[in-house]
Amino acid sequence: MSAACALSVSSLSVRLSRPDGEPRFILRDIGFALDRGETLGIVGESGCGKSTLLAAMLGSIGKGLQIGTGSIRLDGREIVGIDRQQLEHLRGRQIALVPQNAAQTLTPSLTIGRHFEEQLALKTDLPAAARRERAAELVATMRLPDPAAVLARYPHQLSGGQQQRIGIALALAGQPSVLLLDEPTTALDVTTKLAILDLLREIGAQEKLAMIYVSHDIGVIACMSDRIGVVYAGELVEEAQALVLLNSPRHPYAAGLLASVPRMEAQTMPEALPGTPPGPRPASAYCAFSPRCARATGLCRTQWPAQTQLTPEHRLACHHPLEPFGLRPDRPASIATIRQTANGAIQAPDIPLITVESLEIAYRKRSLADFTRGRTPQATVSDVSFTVAPGEVLGLIGESGSGKSTILRSIAGLLAPRHGEMRFAGQVLADNVACRSPDQRGRIQMIYQNPDDSLNPRQSVRQIIQRPLIWFRGLKGAELDAEVKALVDTVRLPARHAERRPGELSGGEKQRVAIARALAARPSLLLCDEITSALDVSVQAAILGLLDELRRETNVAMLFVSHDMAVIRHIADRIVILQAGRICEAGATGTIMAHPSHPYSASLIAAACGYDAYFR
Repeated sequence: MSAACALSVSSLSVRLSRPDGEPRFILRDIGFALDRGETLGIVGESGCGKSTLLAAMLGSIGKGLQIGTGSIRLDGREIVGIDRQQLEHLRGRQIALVPQNAAQTLTPSLTIGRHFEEQLALKTDLPAAARRERAAELVATMRLPDPAAVLARYPHQLSGGQQQRIGIALALAGQPSVLLLDEPTTALDVTTKLAILDLLREIGAQEKLAMIYVSHDIGVIACMSDRIGVVYAGELVEEAQALVLLNSPRHPYAAGLLASVPRMEAQTMPEALPGTPPGPRPASAYCAFSPRCARATGLCRTQWPAQTQLTPEHRLACHHPLEPFGLRPDRPASIATIRQTANGAIQAPDIPLITVESLEIAYRKRSLADFTRGRTPQATVSDVSFTVAPGEVLGLIGESGSGKSTILRSIAGLLAPRHGEMRFAGQVLADNVACRSPDQRGRIQMIYQNPDDSLNPRQSVRQIIQRPLIWFRGLKGAELDAEVKALVDTVRLPARHAERRPGELSGGEKQRVAIARALAARPSLLLCDEITSALDVSVQAAILGLLDELRRETNVAMLFVSHDMAVIRHIADRIVILQAGRICEAGATGTIMAHPSHPYSASLIAAACGYDAYFR
């Protein structure tokens, strides 16, 4: 191990604790080394073991898991087997984690400033006055305006992207030498994402910070990483320098992941990998990817592929590696492109399913003091009007805090507008969901950005999906069981997951459960709030294809909020671009993407194209 090595992992295996029977592995024989100032990107589908790998390095693997074999050395010090007190001292000071969902780590009853006060008091030796200055400095570093105002707010008063930036700042508070990032930019819009990634690269270079970046977003991994490791079923199947792996993937699984990535410049839909990844499995002597691999032979099904060193910086575990190749050009046409005429106009019915007129929404109601002083609380959304036709997808685009999710919540009946009117299928839509008819509640379904906000942790996946089937469709008995099975299969979840609870699933798996539950009611309108942000690229491609198939079969309409401009480009017929709660531009997707007329629209699209350029 070199003197510059900040973190070294060798022969690491994590398995399910089983008092009897053959052990089943979450991670198997993982090994790598990370120097100071270097970033290793880890990619793979949901459930492959990425987050478990980070948890093992923090010494906080979940209940029922144990480290079977292997070594983890932090700055030359072995941390496998050390006591809890020693681990607690290391966390935050030498190694820190930025979680996937910062909102879950923030205490709702504490201000942001109090969060920083506690973290800095615990992980640094700064006096109280210096801690307050350091907190404001960290908030400013995250590109958040008016740090003093941010520190005075509570978590619920920040957008999802702002909460995530606070999570990054809290992780940096103790000035660790190793930073573990578990999907930290999932909730960020493209311009903020690029700013945060640039910031993380800058901090990594200045502080000689070693980083492990786990993400299903291969674009993020491409622009952040010096090296990339591809994990499948808990095994490191390929590792190479970033440019080498992105341009010449040798493992069929790595190539399949790259083919699933949506591109801004592409006129085609990404294709999904066939089948589903396996769950925990015994240390069997065969290739885990062979059931899904078109190149698999009898050798793959009987002999485990050992790692081969192709070059000093390129490792591979595959019996039949690919030759260097580019992404296949023969993928199916874009969803939006198929539905456009030759001149780019969208073919849509004249009668709208949902009409929104002059919508104005404010989170704070007018108080008595406001009334006596003639003040009106500032609106989050102002003068927003649009329509969505049956079978149409309208994309809502804008930076964090622009009002996208607020509009969806209002249409769902969860947040009453201050002014304006909403009509659904020609009828005025009540502001409060409790005042709507059962038919309207069933026909308008919302899928949230964070599935933990909507899934009951005490219920199994089967019970979660059964509820709308019983409530809205009156199914029971064998018919109910068959429909649950069909929905689980539709969102590409293994059948065994039907008996699990949300806490036993990965973030991407939980989001698929939320999608299945929404589809169970057979809605006419789906309100999709960043529903693919937690999904790996292959499942994202499958979900986009599924939504288009459902739209063609059932004529379901969608309001689709996303920070991923490439996803919006491929799925949306029309787009509405929001800036500070107001519409700055709206029209056909292809027209605006090619020729934006508003400077703000142009800046968003330019940022997305720059982000996409990391693949080239």
